[in-house]
Amino acid sequence: MIKHILYKLKRPYHFIKTGLLNGLLAEITYKHPAKKLKVITITGTDGKTTSSTLLYHVLKSANKKVGLLSTVAAYLGNKSVSTGFHVTSPQPKDLQKFMSQMVNKKYEYLVLEVTSHGDYQYRTWGVTPIISGLTNISNEHLDYHLTYDEYLSAKLNILKKAPISVVNSDDRSYLHLIKKMA
Repeated sequence: MIKHILYKLKRPYHFIKTGLLNGLLAEITYKHPAKKLKVITITGTDGKTTSSTLLYHVLKSANKKVGLLSTVAAYLGNKSVSTGFHVTSPQPKDLQKFMSQMVNKKYEYLVLEVTSHGDYQYRTWGVTPIISGLTNISNEHLDYHLTYDEYLSAKLNILKKAPISVVNSDDRSYLHLIKKMA
C-alpha cells in the first residue's frame, strides 16, 4: 500500500522537478524544437531499439532528413552522434538540445525511443509525436510501476500523446489498450 502511494506521489514530483523546472526551461531556451520536427515515438518492453532503428532506416531510404535517438545510438542522417546520454530517455535539457541541433541542420523527422520510466518522469517534456508505436508489454519493470495495470497505463500515456498510434495486435496487451484508447 505504501509503495503504491509513493508511486503515485512520484508523478507530481517529477512534473514539477523534471517537467516544469527542467523541461519547460529547456524548451524555452532551445526555442521549442519539437514543434519544428515530426517526431515518431517507439515504446515497448522489448524491441524499442530495433523498431526505432528500422523505422529510421526506412525514412532515410525514402530520402527524408531523419534523426534517431535510441538507447544504443544517436544519428543525424548517416552520421553517428556521440551524446553521452547512456539512457533511453535523456533528461529534458539534453533532449531539447539534441532536437535543437536537428532543427538547425534542417532535419524533418526524429525517431525517438521512449521508455515508460522516462515518460512517467516527464523527460519527454515538450514532445508531441505525430505517431507513437508500441512493440509489446510484458511483466518487466514492475519493480518501478508496481503492477501490470500501472505499467499498461504508463505505456498508454505515451500512445495517447500522438494522434496516430500503432499497436502490435499480437501482444497480449493489445485488447486492453484498444479498450482504454477508445
